[in-house]
Amino acid sequence: MAQKINADVMKQNNRKEVLRLIRKEPCSRIKLAEKLGLTRAAISFICEELIAEGLLMEGEKEASIGGRPATVLRLNPDYGVFGGVHLTRVEYVVGVCDFAGKIKKEKKGVVHSLNAELTLQNIQKDLSALLEDENNLLGIGITAPGPLSRKEGKLGEVPNFLAWHNFPIEEYFEKAFGCKCVLDNFSNALAYAEYSQNADCGRLYLELIIDSGFGSAVAVVKNGISLLECELGHTSVNMFGERCDCGNIGCAELYVNESKFYGTQQEREKFYTALGSVIVNASNAFSIEQVVFAGCITAEFAEFSKKMQNELITRKKFGIRLNHTALSGKEIFVACNLLMVTTNA
Repeated sequence: MAQKINADVMKQNNRKEVLRLIRKEPCSRIKLAEKLGLTRAAISFICEELIAEGLLMEGEKEASIGGRPATVLRLNPDYGVFGGVHLTRVEYVVGVCDFAGKIKKEKKGVVHSLNAELTLQNIQKDLSALLEDENNLLGIGITAPGPLSRKEGKLGEVPNFLAWHNFPIEEYFEKAFGCKCVLDNFSNALAYAEYSQNADCGRLYLELIIDSGFGSAVAVVKNGISLLECELGHTSVNMFGERCDCGNIGCAELYVNESKFYGTQQEREKFYTALGSVIVNASNAFSIEQVVFAGCITAEFAEFSKKMQNELITRKKFGIRLNHTALSGKEIFVACNLLMVTTNA
């Protein structure tokens, strides 16, 4: 019995890996076998099963280098749709992606920070309208400000978001739409999605979001992608600083945010000093060699990255690559991708 369970788990994992690789880049059965270290017979069995179920479809032929050219496999965009909800402290975006990850529709609305129920009713109404002509809703991905509990599907004590504290947002949407829902921090969700969309991402990268707050995630790419839990915004970078809402002293989030980036000369200097401390600490803790940035600094990335590299050089940190996200303005894809990386479909 245990042997059968292990075989079933392995099969499901292999299905996920095939879908993950094809989502990143359409490829042939031969290349899938090489990347996953499986026999061609095993890959063919998995792929034929996925084609029969409608998840995959055959595409063009690869250029032949001798022998019969291999057929490229692609995701079937018509298999079903994912719903996405991106929630910030001031607005929300709802939308729909097809199975291949293309955004089909989206709509924005206002978040009422003091009235969670009203906001969620509006989100439900808007998303329901977008899904009206769609078939086979596979699930809904939800991204929100942290802290939150992915295990319980609840928002935590998000600063300036009192009415939402401990709100069971995942359960709310599961009841409203009758499908699987997944909740995560936007920084985690962005790090997951970056892997499939950003060709510059390596085997280990730090994702940092700088906006009204400061989000972080460490992504490890090895036989798929996994995240290392971290809250770098609430690590202390100034032991004589003011007390943060989290209770800690001199948290990075107090100095690294959008208002400080566009603030006075003194605030900007503290911004780079504090961010330099965060990156150096992350490099020392996780052996980070690459940082991918999202948020306000992407509009001035050339100037920002030059100043940031100078800050790192003064700290004798060399060779850390600084890149910007490939997903600006694609919050719905980021939210929907939470389902793409966690489902067998």
